[in-house]
Amino acid sequence: MAARRSGGAEGNERLTAITGAVLLVLLAVEGYTIPRIGRLLTLHVFLGMLLLGPVTLKAGSVLYRFARYYTGSEPYRRSSAAVAPGWPCWSPRSWPAW
Repeated sequence: MAARRSGGAEGNERLTAITGAVLLVLLAVEGYTIPRIGRLLTLHVFLGMLLLGPVTLKAGSVLYRFARYYTGSEPYRRSSAAVAPGWPCWSPRSWPAW
């Protein structure tokens, strides 16, 4: 049985999705502590510190995917072709959102 490769565009997509799920749960609990901040201050601060790792990992994986896509890496361009074929236009992204 051959070892399954866990890197590349598929691995990055999986890492981004799992990190997003972890963030969703942690942010929900963090949001629960906000109205009860007087009693749950310690938990709130602990969760805030705990969120630093997953937020950094999520930002890093998304920025890596962005960089690989725009430098023309074929696996990263191909994996997102089902969403939007071809290179996206930069002009709408540069307009202000007023």
